Amino acid sequence: MAHYRSDYGTVPGTLYVEVGRSPTGDLTISGQHLWSGGEYEYAITVRLAELPALVAACGGEPGGDPWALVTQQLDALVGQGEQTWLQEHGIESTLWTHADYD
Repeated sequence: MAHYRSDYGTVPGTLYVEVGRSPTGDLTISGQHLWSGGEYEYAITVRLAELPALVAACGGEPGGDPWALVTQQLDALVGQGEQTWLQEHGIESTLWTHADYD
């Protein structure tokens, strides 16, 4: 799990991000942004069928390990916004979010 200090305008806090694998083999990127007034959680899922495109977008060889490649490039993805990065590379994904704050 990666741990980032963040300062998004008026919402400083800590962001935890983890790359994982679902039971069906999909790649997941899960995050939790904590600050003094609450939290924001998200989960991005890249389906198994999209993983070859993800490997290519990360500069990997065909058949490369998408989990390792995304983990290696996680700073860049988080810095740009994971969902934005995926969309710019034409990779379909789903997004789940939950917010709890004052």
